[in-house]
Amino acid sequence: MLFGNLLAAGHSKNSVFHEADPTSHFEPTYAPRMLRLAFQRRGVSLNTPDIVAQEPPRFEIYWEAQPLLKTGVPKFLIATENPFLNRLNRDRIYLANFEAVFGWDPDIFDLPNVVQIAIPHELKQEKFRPWDDRPNFVGMINSNKWQSPESGNDLYEERLRIIRWYEKNYLDSFSLWGFGWNKPSPRHGGFAKLKRNAESVFMKMTKKPSFPSYRGKVIDKGEILSSLKFCFCYENSSKLKNYITEKLLDTMVWGCIPIYKGAPNVAAYVPSNTFIDAREFDSLSNLHRFLNSISENEFCERQANIRHFLASNKANIFSASGFAELVASTIMSRVPNSIRQ
Repeated sequence: MLFGNLLAAGHSKNSVFHEADPTSHFEPTYAPRMLRLAFQRRGVSLNTPDIVAQEPPRFEIYWEAQPLLKTGVPKFLIATENPFLNRLNRDRIYLANFEAVFGWDPDIFDLPNVVQIAIPHELKQEKFRPWDDRPNFVGMINSNKWQSPESGNDLYEERLRIIRWYEKNYLDSFSLWGFGWNKPSPRHGGFAKLKRNAESVFMKMTKKPSFPSYRGKVIDKGEILSSLKFCFCYENSSKLKNYITEKLLDTMVWGCIPIYKGAPNVAAYVPSNTFIDAREFDSLSNLHRFLNSISENEFCERQANIRHFLASNKANIFSASGFAELVASTIMSRVPNSIRQ
């Protein structure tokens, strides 16, 4: 048996391979678990660096860019985070330290050590609830987090507009889920923070919720998505090609129709008949009117389109098991000959 290390922020004692992720409710460990299995099939035990192995590791995998260990073993990077949030994922000087960089970002595809991937997903085949077994019309699952303006995150305010518009016009038709919505929106800058503090005081005094549509934290995402007919799936940015996250795919897996805005080239990877493109509507009023115009038969057709896509070869690029095989086989071919089987 040979050994390799996987470094992931916040993880130790192999917690990155546990079924329940101790660091985040929204970042399941399915892909790391698939990666570990792919290495096991090749005679390699993959562990977090604090696990004392029988012999030194032959390589290190960094799950997202982070400070490098001063070791002499080959290093590999899996870069799936938004580069506006983790700038090292697009830092060419930093990326040159790796034998291979597995990433989706077209801005680094010209580098000789980059291997293209998509953000991996479990792609489960769940049974879809029908139209009349989905009591909630439209919703959103997001955390109440706002990045600083210079981060390139330009969709938080759009998500906020959607929430406020529905609360004003169709509160009974909309449900909001996630962390942090039981308090006012985050703010940047001195005056804005003072305003948020004032809103918090007002909430406590009046016991009036900051977001009346808020239903609570996400305990079972599948149960929520199975209860919704439509779900707003807005990425953190609308400017990043190929940046297609779990927001879209989670919704599809549970047979809910996504209303998507994010990667401008999403249709190159996901058929346009499986989601509603929010860019096609000039107002929320028109979008809501369109949602109301969708019949039960049309809804079922879209569900069938989603089911066909998830079972097709086109969806394979998002497969966590396929991702794991690609990463493991690439690493095994680029480390010293002594590790190859």
